[in-house]
Amino acid sequence: ASLSESPSAAAGSPFVRRGFPGLLGLSDNDARTMKPHASPMSGMKFGFMARHLLVLLILHCSHDARSGCGLVRIGAAVSLGRNWQNSGFFQGEPAASAPPSSMPTLALAVDAVSMTRNMQNAGGFEGLHMMPMPAAVAGDAVSFAHSMQTGFEGQPFASAPFTGVIDGQSPVAAMFPASFPTSTAFAPAPAAMPPLAPAAAPNEPAPPTPPPIVLPIVQPGECSCEPAPPVCHVSKLAVREDHSGPIGMTLFDVTSLYGTDILSELQKEQVQMALVSETSFMCLDDRVEEPSLGTPGGDLGEFVLALSSYLQERGQGRIDGPNFTQSEVDSIFEEYLGSLPPSRPLVHCTDDAALRHLQDELPVEDLDLRRPPDHAKELGLLQKLTEVNNHGDSHVRLMLDKPEWFQLQENLVPMVLTSYYTNLWRQYQDSSSPLYTMPKLRLNILSGHRDPKAFFEVSSGGFCHKQGLAPLLTPRHRGNEKSVLVSHLDAVSLRRQEHAAFFRTIANSGPRKIDVERLHQRLDRHGWLALETTGGQMASGLPFYTLMYS
Repeated sequence: ASLSESPSAAAGSPFVRRGFPGLLGLSDNDARTMKPHASPMSGMKFGFMARHLLVLLILHCSHDARSGCGLVRIGAAVSLGRNWQNSGFFQGEPAASAPPSSMPTLALAVDAVSMTRNMQNAGGFEGLHMMPMPAAVAGDAVSFAHSMQTGFEGQPFASAPFTGVIDGQSPVAAMFPASFPTSTAFAPAPAAMPPLAPAAAPNEPAPPTPPPIVLPIVQPGECSCEPAPPVCHVSKLAVREDHSGPIGMTLFDVTSLYGTDILSELQKEQVQMALVSETSFMCLDDRVEEPSLGTPGGDLGEFVLALSSYLQERGQGRIDGPNFTQSEVDSIFEEYLGSLPPSRPLVHCTDDAALRHLQDELPVEDLDLRRPPDHAKELGLLQKLTEVNNHGDSHVRLMLDKPEWFQLQENLVPMVLTSYYTNLWRQYQDSSSPLYTMPKLRLNILSGHRDPKAFFEVSSGGFCHKQGLAPLLTPRHRGNEKSVLVSHLDAVSLRRQEHAAFFRTIANSGPRKIDVERLHQRLDRHGWLALETTGGQMASGLPFYTLMYS
């Protein structure tokens, strides 16, 4: 209060533009008569004085930005206040701990901070509306104003260095008024002032100007945060028995292992929610030992389905229609690989029994399908990989053996397999291929024998599904004999929607366009057919359950 009632402030005159005395409304003559730091200051607590001073300075400047109240002065007060705080003059005490009668109210402090941000956003700190000033000092003022706000909320002030030189003038220590009036409201100060940094040399190059600090304008009582989007946390499971079977898991077995209604913590750990757009689809097989999404044939089976439906849209995919060429399949397959995110490699499954059969046919020992030796390729490995008995995925075997069951051209699946393995070998053996440094293909070789005990159709509630999330389940747990076949019909429809958009892009390069929604519906229909055909073969006699996580 004593500062705001000084003669120059009462008269409404601008602050003196010469050093720190001008900040206090003192004349040059008053400044010359000031004595060094002495006993009158010993009865003051610098922390509260600096806080009073900074708030009043900012508010006074806000009345008339052109009146000569240069923000260099605010920078001086800010830096000095920080220097005091760093040296213990604030004694580590948050501003909010002071008695209400001895400091500005919280609203006043917040108003000062908001006003300072407004001035900075309007360009005042850039010298557009006020006297030019170094950006570092301006940033110092803004930063300290922000720390004042947190200080009034009971948090310690932020620390910052003080150079001791303001706008090329003499050090603040030489200008500080030792005759400032005392007040009983302040506690005793330390015995000595903290040392100030030496002035910079006159010809020393100025440091580079940092980018301007842009802070959001926050009004008192407002929140600048946007609410976080809701998150899908699985807590419930609804289990429905669609078809009972003479063998396999009973409804009691399923609910005991996976839960029903409210899930226990152990049951929650058995399911993981994942974004379908970032997750590969594993094959429909009870020997998969990792949390996964399942569909017949995995990612490769879905690609065959999408390519066949796309060709039918173009009039080329009918069983009795014109054939597609290997080069055309290679081109589309490679373009599709380029569209995949690195976190989602295209998965194809086989098993160790098919691998042993392939080794016997070539013959080759210790065959590595990812890095086959040249002599294995020369023996016709690629051709052998298009034959039914050399595949361990039941869906791929059925498509090779009975393509008409899936409305496929006879040569389509062999051509896709040729493209897959050609690119797989490039990924692992050709250092010049983009796939070598950014893999996009995964071959999953399953072990053991199939022995599923149930068929699960797994989905998530509407809230999670709308976020593109699906529950991952592990078909086989080691040490648990009750392995299952897991299908994610709802989740794979999201992938088919993505495939429809991809093939629309392919079609746009030609004269005949396709409708995305129509192609998506065709993919879902063909997917139902594939699941019914392959699932009926693999899960014959097994009970069927629907699991809905929410």
